[in-house]
Amino acid sequence: MTEQEFDRKIEHAAERFEQKMEGAADKLDKTVSRKWEQKSFRILMKSISFAAEIGLMLCSGLLFHSGHKMWASICFWLGALGLLCDLLRLIFLRRK
Repeated sequence: MTEQEFDRKIEHAAERFEQKMEGAADKLDKTVSRKWEQKSFRILMKSISFAAEIGLMLCSGLLFHSGHKMWASICFWLGALGLLCDLLRLIFLRRK
């Protein structure tokens, strides 16, 4: 196999991979968009987001006590920032 044949096969494989990934992304986007219209799905997703943010803030205490003060600070502030953004979104961007 020559170098040109090899390059051609690699490019063809990359094109197929890209097409499959774009198709999967489109399908995921359509599914999530359709599901987002259901109130129960929105509540579930927001609850998971809140739980993750509160979990980050709570686990920062464990990190702090084990001596990882920098990571504790990062986890706490990421959780607090995410929680603040979610609360602001709930207050200002309500669905009617």
